[in-house]
Amino acid sequence: MIETEDIVATWLRDGTNGVNALLPGIALLTGDTQPPAVTILDERSNGNAARGELPQDQATPVILVGVRSDAVYVEPFDQGTLDADIEVDIGFATRGAVSEAVLRDGLYTMRAVVRSLRKLWSVGTLANRQRGTVNLVHRTQVRQTKPWLPIGDVTETHAIQVGYRVRDTSP
Repeated sequence: MIETEDIVATWLRDGTNGVNALLPGIALLTGDTQPPAVTILDERSNGNAARGELPQDQATPVILVGVRSDAVYVEPFDQGTLDADIEVDIGFATRGAVSEAVLRDGLYTMRAVVRSLRKLWSVGTLANRQRGTVNLVHRTQVRQTKPWLPIGDVTETHAIQVGYRVRDTSP
């Protein structure tokens, strides 16, 4: 359900509870510097992100949000609703040489992503978790990985897969 990634991407961009708003509050180890703000692109509204790429003029780092796995529809189907388990992939990507500083920035940024996603439930409202007739029912899992996916001159160095039970109440 395409609404799922829109809900997540919109929340991660939020000026109060999104990634860039929370980055300054992330505790750093002595000697580490504050990670730079990120641009958040989602595959629903950005053609490059849909291909797992970044526009050539895009500043990095970037968070790429997309649904890259199968939706698992929940049986038995209720005549009034359609439930599915959907996993959203949230990747930290950078252009050019990858250094230890970039890897540290990615880890700190992923911590801000997880905090933001937690706030979607602790301070977010139903309206934040709903698009039309589709809403996030609950989170099923959060898993952080280190995919190390080179795509041209861009490398996805960190990712979080977050699973949601999603409900569509349209007829």
